[in-house]
Amino acid sequence: MMVLPFDAIETILVDRRRIATLCRMHGLRDAESYLMERVGAIAQDLTHLQEVYHHGSAATMAKQAQALSDAASEIGLTTLARVARDVAICARSGDGVAFAAVWARLGRAGDHSIRQLWTASGLQM
Repeated sequence: MMVLPFDAIETILVDRRRIATLCRMHGLRDAESYLMERVGAIAQDLTHLQEVYHHGSAATMAKQAQALSDAASEIGLTTLARVARDVAICARSGDGVAFAAVWARLGRAGDHSIRQLWTASGLQM
């Protein structure tokens, strides 16, 4: 039997209109600061979710994943928001197979979304 490597590749969506709205609302400099602050908080949320995954309950996972989804949506990280929402749904449903799949996807989406935000926004962060 031959095992083939699988490199999951998915499109990461960043809502540029949301970023533009933040820039209009706060001004470019304050928007950059705000985005950096929110991205830092999202990175911490992802780390915290990792801890919940190893030591927490499904209910805590669902609550924290939904909070991450809301935070990601707020700054236009569309893919990350959707995947985090899916993690919350799977944690609530108790479907271990689906949860494992979206959990792995969350790690990829988190890393790639943050990188894509810098590229898509054109901001100096």
